[in-house]
Amino acid sequence: MTTTVYRFRRSTRVAAVALVAAAVAAGCSASNTKEVETENTKVLTESAKGPVPVYDTKNKDTSKQWDDGPDGRCDPERGRMRVPMRLAPPCVPVFSGDNGGAKGIGVTADTIKVAYYVAKPDPSSEFLTKSVGAYDSPEEIATTIKGYTDIIAKATELYGRKIELVPLNGTGLASDETAAKSDALKAKEMGVFAVLGGPSQTRSFSQTLAEEKILCIGSCLIAQPASFYKEIHPYVWPGTSPDQTSQLNVEFVTKQLGGKKAEFGGDAVKDKDRTFVILNYDTPEGNFTKVWDDWEAKLKAAGADVIGRVPYYLNVATVAQDAIPTVQKLKDLGATTILFTGDPFSPIYLTAEMTKQGYFPEWVLSGTVFADTTVFSRQFDQEQWQHAFGMNLIPTRIPRDVGEAQTVYVCGTGHEAEADNTQGIILGNVSLLMNGLTLAGPDLTPEHFRDGLWAAPMAERDPDHIRGTVTYGNHEINGKTIWPKDTDFGGTDDVGLAWWDPTAEGQDETGEITKDDAGNPKKGLWRYMERGKRYLPGEIPTETMDFFDKTNTITYYSDEVDEPNGIYAVPDALKPLTNGKCVGK
Repeated sequence: MTTTVYRFRRSTRVAAVALVAAAVAAGCSASNTKEVETENTKVLTESAKGPVPVYDTKNKDTSKQWDDGPDGRCDPERGRMRVPMRLAPPCVPVFSGDNGGAKGIGVTADTIKVAYYVAKPDPSSEFLTKSVGAYDSPEEIATTIKGYTDIIAKATELYGRKIELVPLNGTGLASDETAAKSDALKAKEMGVFAVLGGPSQTRSFSQTLAEEKILCIGSCLIAQPASFYKEIHPYVWPGTSPDQTSQLNVEFVTKQLGGKKAEFGGDAVKDKDRTFVILNYDTPEGNFTKVWDDWEAKLKAAGADVIGRVPYYLNVATVAQDAIPTVQKLKDLGATTILFTGDPFSPIYLTAEMTKQGYFPEWVLSGTVFADTTVFSRQFDQEQWQHAFGMNLIPTRIPRDVGEAQTVYVCGTGHEAEADNTQGIILGNVSLLMNGLTLAGPDLTPEHFRDGLWAAPMAERDPDHIRGTVTYGNHEINGKTIWPKDTDFGGTDDVGLAWWDPTAEGQDETGEITKDDAGNPKKGLWRYMERGKRYLPGEIPTETMDFFDKTNTITYYSDEVDEPNGIYAVPDALKPLTNGKCVGK
């Protein structure tokens, strides 16, 4: 899991969900009021109307002023502010009067002070990101953060306050716990209400912010168990929860893989009953060990024949030589099937070394950071990667000019975002912040921020389920709670299923036809099952799915249809919103 999150050039929606930040709530109708128990707190979530009333498109409350005229901020057809994105902040009544003034750290009568984390330059990481065309400079990122904040603020009710953005310059790498704690204390000294992003491989950053009652928004932390988020509730808002990803993985393994032959592996394993080994990223300090322990225990409890686990750490300077002992451990265990969760760089070396050592198991993607992208997968050893399939966290690709990140920025500024690659992640962080601020109401506190997000009205789920579903708290679809056993502290609720087709031809996520050293176009694309359908908990099919069968698969949506290579026209459900004004007043 790397220090940088990317949105690739001329990209489709790359919303990386293992690191990703997402906006608020997508799905279906209203949620019910319900009492939620956590380990150290008991809270009562609000009804779907939330701490502040939201616009009802069917039964408008005429006793309130909504600013929903032809030139207003509120789009009466959608019940959301006029930002061209499906998870725009819901319409709330026009505010007038006294907002109560100062409400604690970072909040005055006139301003909400928010910091955005600026990662310390890392030459090794920058080299890797530049090598695949996925680099944005700190200056480009900062400009884009400010751009999205200004755009959404124009169409959002902030109750008489304005956002004051300030940089928080990191002093260590993404896994440096000591520097992370120091950086969090710096945020306290700066007097901010919230921080966007952070050193994502540490716990001390978000923990320290929580101790100081400062919100940590979006891509500031990855791969922590739900118990961690409960303990520091309501201060940390991740884009996804590994507990939920692992639950979906257990469902996938149980329904599709367990008790069957490893038919998608190499000749030495394809006729054997499946046995599993977990290959997972971790830090030298074991920051994520608890997550992987829990996942392994769930798999075994569900009957999966897990015979071992091999952790690894991405050290850019030694990644090639580190691959040798890691692969040897995997080969010694001799499992037919690898359950992989990790970064997109290490497999470049791991797959090459596995082919060198003559070990060709199935590779099952089980919640990765961009290993489910074409731009990275084409760099993996193709003799290995032809055996790759599993869960894709990133939704099916669409043209960049159709994607919401591009649409919102161009509408608001008249030009493309300066951060060419990371714009999707930036929009996710900013959108999550602005939804929470809108729904918290004038009495802005971390608790009201939570109440608003937990009660956020859900956007309608598209008929083909190709748009992702993102919720916090407890929400229902068709009368069924999405995550029935606990409060949803994550965000992303669903996954797709895909397999690697080494013969397919087309653009990668940069929008380019990349070439090999001999100048020949590189082949290989992910094929998404059922045209990119997303599955919520309980929805992964029980009947055996035809992986490595091209029927009803898609590689990406495009303006240029090429059915043999799985390229199809953009469906209406993924086209940009066009109703109403472009953005704000």
